[in-house]
Amino acid sequence: MRWLVALVLVAPVGAEPPDLDEVVCTWCHFDEGDDFAASVHYHEGHILCNDCHGGLPFEEDPDLAKAEGTGFIGKPGRDRVAQVCAQCHSGPAGFFAQGPHHDWANEANPTCVTCHGNHGVLAADLSLIDATCGECHDEWSAALDRGRKIKIELAVAAEHLARVGRVVDSLGGEVRAVRQAEVFIEEAGGVLRRAGAATHAMDLTVIGEMVGEMRGDGGIGGAERVVAEYYEDLHGRPWVVAGVWVFVGVNIFVLWWKRRELAREEE
Repeated sequence: MRWLVALVLVAPVGAEPPDLDEVVCTWCHFDEGDDFAASVHYHEGHILCNDCHGGLPFEEDPDLAKAEGTGFIGKPGRDRVAQVCAQCHSGPAGFFAQGPHHDWANEANPTCVTCHGNHGVLAADLSLIDATCGECHDEWSAALDRGRKIKIELAVAAEHLARVGRVVDSLGGEVRAVRQAEVFIEEAGGVLRRAGAATHAMDLTVIGEMVGEMRGDGGIGGAERVVAEYYEDLHGRPWVVAGVWVFVGVNIFVLWWKRRELAREEE
């Protein structure tokens, strides 16, 4: 098992994507087709045109492709964008509905496609905070500062999980104790993914609570404890256990330093 911590907020990986030359929609909407060909939605086989727009993407007769009963809606309006995206991304959509941008009728607010794009959607990660928040919010504004703090909190949490995951990996997966640690790492990873979805609420308190849960006894803290007990049982030497907890202490210092450096970069 190898732990690759990524804050991607996407639907489960689907089947091999079809040849877009066979998707009739792209015969007329070729610019949109080119953008879609570069998207994570296409490359990971998540969706096709009909998943957002309705209709029959392989039907050559346009009247039949958009006929009643095909679910064709064309271009979703502002009032439907979040609803369409929520078909796959219910977690982020739920948090978005709780956040400061939820009022779609206010045209000053972004919708999902404002930050993520529509056809050329990229894999979501923390870099979007840098790339998109500043488009609407002034430098040094409270909103932009909150976004940067959320980014730092999650980046440090991801680094913490990755570091502990590598230690657990190095022990191999055959020992029962190590398997228990792997379960804790999986739990922590699930909480971190939910925290990634929670960025859409733009609530630093919520993010902090989730990161605290991730580091608790049911997550990273549990994995660190299991590793320490494993070494204690294996060697029966207090200095070995002390060495493990020194590693934990070093982790804490490194993560504190990383948080400090990220904060400096944002200044």
